[in-house]
Amino acid sequence: MSEVPTLDELWAGFSELRECARNLIKYKGNRYYKVKYDAVLKDLNRKVSYLREAVSKTGKKPLIGRFEIVFNDMKYLLSDYPLQDKVNKIGKLELFWPSLEVQFKEVGFQKRNFEIPIEIPMADYRLDLEEAVKDYDNGCYLSALVMCRRSYEHALVSLYKSRLGREPVEDQKCPKCGETIRPNAYMGIAKLHTWAIKEKIITERLKQVGFLLTDMGAGAAHPPLTPFPRDKELSALGIATTIALLKEIAIAR
Repeated sequence: MSEVPTLDELWAGFSELRECARNLIKYKGNRYYKVKYDAVLKDLNRKVSYLREAVSKTGKKPLIGRFEIVFNDMKYLLSDYPLQDKVNKIGKLELFWPSLEVQFKEVGFQKRNFEIPIEIPMADYRLDLEEAVKDYDNGCYLSALVMCRRSYEHALVSLYKSRLGREPVEDQKCPKCGETIRPNAYMGIAKLHTWAIKEKIITERLKQVGFLLTDMGAGAAHPPLTPFPRDKELSALGIATTIALLKEIAIAR
């Protein structure tokens, strides 16, 4: 990781670590959860280190002082204390977190146009959305829309595989004769979105919104097909739409 994480990303990491610890306690040292816990802990330690360095460079003593609490808690989590004690430590950190958020906002550190809700888990599709927001903040409006579409499609593929236990593929048949043209063809984002609606993962109120995001992402990615504007408002709409769709998927999980 070469970039400074956001405060939301950091809390998502602590939340995921707590969940991993609870599973490790529940399933009494299961190897799968142990490997996952170690990976999350390592990634979280890296995030804390990067953000601590960035905070120290602000010269804002109140913010630096508050973040030292996070840093010290991270050292506790890296120690050999019992897992339940670590779960309790993250619980106390959760109570402290709002005051840290206030401090971040007061000094204007990491101010962004969009904040990604903590309900959206730390997964590849969240990272895609983070990249879309960074593109938007830097005036790269077309690439922001492309990453929005990628994020939503990534989330749909992940959910499909976890629900059905298989890749999102199907035989592509000729509409006239019914013969298979392409076996095991990828379904694509439009069909995945339709599947999510039928499964009541995405509510009807966001049905057309999902298709709109699909079209905007395609228009941004394929300029030879249709002229597409580098429009700030359209890009903002794409990010807001993606956040709404990913929140529904997070609830469904």
